[in-house]
Parts: sequence; structure tokens; C-alpha cells
Amino acid sequence: MIQKWRSALREVANLAGYELQTEYESEIVTRIVQDILGKLMCEHLHVDEKLVGMDFRLKKLNSLISVDSKDVRMVGIYGIGGIGKTTIAKVFYNQNSHQFQSSSFLANIREIFKENRGLLRLQKKLLRDAQVLGVNEKLTTFDEGINMIKSRLCHKKVLVILDDVDHWSQLKSLVGKRDWFGKGSKIIITTRNKHLLIEHEMDELYEPPMLNTNEAFDLFSQYAFRRNHCHDDYLSLSNHIIYYCQGLPFALKVLGSSLFSKTHLQWQSELDKLAIEPNMDIINVLRISYEGLSNTQKNIFLDIACFFIGEYKDFVIKILDGCGFFAESGIGVLNDRCLVTILDRKLWMHDLIQQLGWEIVREQGYTNIGRRSRLWNFVDVQHILIKKTGTNAIEGIFLDLPKSCQINFTTEALAMMTELRLLKIKIIELNHSKGLIRTPNFLSTPNLERLILQGCTSLLEVHPSIGDLEKLHLLDLKDCKSLESVPDGICKLKSLETLSLSGCSQVMRLPKHFGPLKNLKVLSLHGCYNCEELPSLLGLCSLNDLELSHCFLRNDAIPIDFWCLSSLQKLNLSGNNFTVIPEGITQLSKLRVLQLGHCYMLQEMPQLPSSIQEYFVPDNEFCILLPGKEVPNWFNHQAIGSSITIELSPDWYYSNFLGFAVCFVFTGKPATHSEISCQSNNFSFFYSYPDPQTAFSSYHVWLAYQPRSRVDICHPDEWTDIKASFEINAPINGPIIQLKENALRNHNINMLLEGWISMFSLPIEKFKMPDIDKYDGTGCSKTHLQLFFSNLGSMGLTQKQMAFT
Repeated sequence: MIQKWRSALREVANLAGYELQTEYESEIVTRIVQDILGKLMCEHLHVDEKLVGMDFRLKKLNSLISVDSKDVRMVGIYGIGGIGKTTIAKVFYNQNSHQFQSSSFLANIREIFKENRGLLRLQKKLLRDAQVLGVNEKLTTFDEGINMIKSRLCHKKVLVILDDVDHWSQLKSLVGKRDWFGKGSKIIITTRNKHLLIEHEMDELYEPPMLNTNEAFDLFSQYAFRRNHCHDDYLSLSNHIIYYCQGLPFALKVLGSSLFSKTHLQWQSELDKLAIEPNMDIINVLRISYEGLSNTQKNIFLDIACFFIGEYKDFVIKILDGCGFFAESGIGVLNDRCLVTILDRKLWMHDLIQQLGWEIVREQGYTNIGRRSRLWNFVDVQHILIKKTGTNAIEGIFLDLPKSCQINFTTEALAMMTELRLLKIKIIELNHSKGLIRTPNFLSTPNLERLILQGCTSLLEVHPSIGDLEKLHLLDLKDCKSLESVPDGICKLKSLETLSLSGCSQVMRLPKHFGPLKNLKVLSLHGCYNCEELPSLLGLCSLNDLELSHCFLRNDAIPIDFWCLSSLQKLNLSGNNFTVIPEGITQLSKLRVLQLGHCYMLQEMPQLPSSIQEYFVPDNEFCILLPGKEVPNWFNHQAIGSSITIELSPDWYYSNFLGFAVCFVFTGKPATHSEISCQSNNFSFFYSYPDPQTAFSSYHVWLAYQPRSRVDICHPDEWTDIKASFEINAPINGPIIQLKENALRNHNINMLLEGWISMFSLPIEKFKMPDIDKYDGTGCSKTHLQLFFSNLGSMGLTQKQMAFT
């Protein structure tokens, strides 16, 4: 007992007393009595008894506020509505207010501030709570209140909590500076706006976390079942509610209370309703943060909620800046107000905050979808586009089609949407749109993955903003014959996998460096023969298919860096004018297919890479012209004249048929720009003279092949015979025509050969095979002959079977 007395006396001796200086003793006594009464009568704030996870959160707040320190400290608690900021502040007040000479909890500051002279009321309450404002003492102006707070609280250790602050003037008028308060004073501010706390230079900031799953179950169960755990038969439904609330305490309380004592069917009905229509008690609490935004910030919030969740922040900023929204600043405000979070450079939003955004948009047109500013639901978008009920209220559309669905609509469906600025679709296919002259600004279609404009023959310009389509992986401009240039921006398309400029015959300028297109796998420049210079392909590490056919390229036209394409597997150089294939081709270590058809000036081939499997693809048509009148001995059907007809066996088409080969022997002199053509039933092929001045005074042989793929489109399975007729637009002398047919199932011949329509018997006369080494190059190079015969060899013909006899 004596020891306890000693300890108590020691504690009393260490207590700070009241100094008697100029005051009368009676005044000091009065002040002491008021102080003691204040502590004895300390008001405890009402807090719900059903608290979960509070110990952890209070421990964190205590570590930040440092109650025992003599410093004046300011700590801000921020977060979305319903996270529990006020509850945490109240519990801290109840547990710690007795340690201060005076304490004041100013609640609902945001609402009181809106009232007439509301800020003055708050100043008065603070002074009265601190017991420094007499009952009859008046306060008439904000400035007077500031001066009184500074002068009367600067020597007192006080605890001041400002709850729900939403404007900087509230802080400046109530807790402007630390020296307004005595040593050891603590100031706590709760707000939805983090930036207010940063601007006021708080010592610490605290954002309470969402409840974890166990905490959420405990809190929900206390309201839904009036106990700490849920009924077993409601476990699955409870899980759905917990997931829906995503750890937000207020939502768990509201939904738990609304479901108390309800049946299993009623629970399921409420869940079904929540999937379509949110609980308005929850939405109205969250809406407060939205209402405090500017109009531009509201637009940014709704765009993110409807279109951009999970998108990269920089990508979204680029799109929204194009709408004039100053997105960097706006997103910063949304982040400060806890309406948006940024994680791994992407934009995210609490599910209930997103539902707030959706509900705000739905309110714009509950019964008339066309009056809503944003459409993201597939059913709504489908309705608007098919029924053509859109209006000028629509600013954005997100068209994310299910894989099994498609929507066919015309531009008329968009005609009334004059304010449309965001069209989030993944595919645009406008093939053969003859009236399309310029593409639109692509900032309105940020999700575009495939842009297909085949055959838009009037297209003159592709908008430079195409370079901002970060998700685009297919760009098809095939046969846009009026297009003269391609914007440099395409080189910023880091997701691009396929680029087709095939048939863009008027393109004169391409970007100089395609190297940044690291994911490009297929590049077609077929028929781009007016292009001034081929682009550098250095750095295209993924390119495996390159088409440069019919570009009229000469020996020096192919850049050296082409041969550094380490992944290239297929290269088409057909229809070009070079005489020599550069030695650099040997560096293409993965090249499997090399196509060189119609390279009439080609004279020399280097050693090809060992990886080459085909250098004349059997599935391609080809033809060749050579001097002489020797006919290969594997042609058997023959006629003199300009046509020949052969009967076909009933099962010819189903016997591994590969294609047709024809042989045509003639002499004569062609006219300028003349050609040899062959009409076989209802398909045809031809050979253009490389040099219109060439004179064929002696005999020449024309060999040609048409693959099955070209024949299939003509329904050949219905044919009972085939007629081949030849024509040349110059006088010719007695053409000798031979048509190759099937191999008559000769077991001595390679099985692959049996796939050809049978055409073997004795030729008209026996000739010697021409000496390729002595060939003079007229009409066709020696390389052509080597390639032609090698190709036939790859299809199963041996050198002996190819011989001319």
C-alpha cells in the first residue's frame, strides 16, 4: 500500500501545474475547476458497436500522430466515401481526448460550410470546445475568428479533429498553422481529397485500406445475421455480396442490413438486381466525390469508368487530350479524390465507383438509350446502331463484340451522333469504299486492332494519328491505288503484326525506317513500283514473310540491311528487273521459300541458304520462253493449229490433281507490248514479252503451268474435256501445240506425277535438249531454265523424264 502511495505522489509531482503570475488566486481556482470539469464531463462521440478491423487501423494512426510527443502534429486521413475515415477519427477521439487540455470534433464540415456563415459557426464551436470563448462573447467575422484561435489556443494542448473537409479555406480558417496551438497539440483531418492535405503540408497521410475478406465477412454477418458468422446455407450468396462490395465497409453495412431476415429467394433476387441496378444508398454516398468535380473532370471520370479501366495512363491521356480534356491534370484530381487509382501505370477504379459512373450515365436516359452520353453495353450499342436511334447526346461508344456475334450497320446509323468523339471498336472494315478519300482522326478509336481498307481506290490520305493506335495489329491498305504516301506514324505501331500495301501502285513515299515495328511479322509491298526508295528494315526481328513482288526492282534497289532479317522464312521477289540476286541472301538462315517468278531479266543466282525448301512454289503459276522447237517427251496430246481438246476420265479431278502444264511452239515477230495467252475452258494465263523490240525470227517454245488453286475456282469437277487455245497478237507460222495430260498410272513414274492430268506419249518429232550454257538470253535467262526444270524436278519428275528426245 505504501508503495502505491509513493507511486501516486510521484506521478502527481510530475504533473504540470498552473503558474500564478499576474492573475488573482480566485481566477486560477476558477480555471482549474473548469479544466477538471471539462475532463470529467468529456463528451464521448457515438460510434457503432459493430466495429471490425479497428485495432489495426488505430494502431497505424497512433504511430503517425504520436500522442505523447510535444510536437504539434497534423495528420490527414483520406479515402473514398464509406471507407471508415470518420469512424476511425471518432474512435481515436474517444480513446485519447482525455490526454489533452481541450478537444474539439468538428463534424460534417462540408455540409456546414455550405450554410450561411457556416465557417463562422465552425470557428465558434472550436473556440467553445476549447473553453476559450465566453458564453456571451461574440464572433462576427472570419478574420476575427482566426485571430482568436491563434491567440487563445497557442498555449493550450488541444486535440482538434476536422471531419469531411472539402475546401482549402476550411483548413486555412480553422487550423491554419501549427503555431496557432500549444505544445503537444494534435490535429486530425478527414477528407476525400488527398491534395488538400498535401497542399496544407500535413505531417503524415493515412489512407485506410479496404477490409480484407475475413473482416468483410465479419462485418457483413453482424448486419445480415446479427452474429459474427453467416448461416451455412447462405454462404454462397454471402460470397457474392462480399465480392460485390470489394471491402467497402459502408456497402457491407447497407446490404447486410437490407438482407436481414430475408429469404433465400429474396437474397438471390437482390443479387440479380445489383447486377443491373446499384443500391442507391451506396451510390449517393459515393456520388459526393463526383459532385465536387469540374465539368471537364466529370467527363474524364465518366470516360474512364465506361471505357478505360485497366488501360495505360499515358495511352488514356493521349486520347483524352485529343478531346480537349487536359487529362494529365484531370486524372491527377481523380486520383487525389480516390475516384481513380494508378497501379503499374494503369488506371483502376473500385467496382462501386465504376458503378457510380455507369449509373450517372444511365440517369441521362433511363428509357431513351439514345440520350445517354456513353454506350458500353453490347445490347445497348446493338440497339442504337441497328435501330438508328442515336442522337447528338452520344459522345462515346465502346463496341466489344462477343466472338459469336457481329453487327452490320451503315454510316447512316452514326449520322445523328454529331458529338461522337470516342468510337471504341476493335475492327474497322471498309473494303471497296469508293467514296473514302481521307481516313478520320484515329484518336476517337483507341481500341482499334484491325483496320481493313482494301480496294478503297479514292483514298488519298491516311491520318497521321494512326500512329497512336497502340493496339493495332493489322493494317490492310491493299489496292488503295490513289494513295501516294504512308504517314511516318505507322512506325510507332508497336503491336502491328501485318502491314499490307499490296497494289498501292501510286505510293511514292514510305517511312524511311520500319525498324521500330518489332512485332511486324508480315509485310507486303507487292506492286508498289512507284516507290522512290524502299524503307530500311533493320530491326524487324519478328518479320517472317516479306513480299516485294512486281516492284520493278533493279540490282541496287534492295538495301543491304534486308539480309539481316534473322526471322525471315518467306521472300517473294517475283516480277522484278534485277539480273542478279545479291549474295547477301545467303545470310537469311531461316529462309524456306524464295519466289522468283516473272523475273525475266534474272541471269545469275548465288548459292542459296541451306534452309531453302522451295524456290518455285508448286502452287504458283509460272511460264517460260526459250528458243528452239524441242518439246519435252512427257507431252502426248498434240495438234497443229491454235487449239487442242482432250477428253478427261470421269475421276480425273479426284486423282491427286495438281495442275495443268502446256507447251506452245511458234515462230514470228511480236508487235509492241504483245503477249502470248492461253485460254483453257474458263480460266486463262499469259506471258508478256520483257522487251517489245525482241524479234523471234526462229522457233520458240513456251512452257507454262497453272496450279490447282487457280483452276478450283472454275468448278473443274464438272468438266468432261478440256480445250486449250493459244493466241499471240502478231502473225505466226503454223503453231505446233502440245497439251500435257495424265501419266496413265505408269508405275515407273513417281506417284506425285500421277496427280497431273495424263499427257504422255510420243512427241511430234524427236529433238535434242537445248544447250542451256549456250543459250543467248533472248526472252528468258539461263537461270529461268534452271529454275523451271529444278521446280519440275521438285514435283517428282526425274532429269531423265524431263529430257527432250
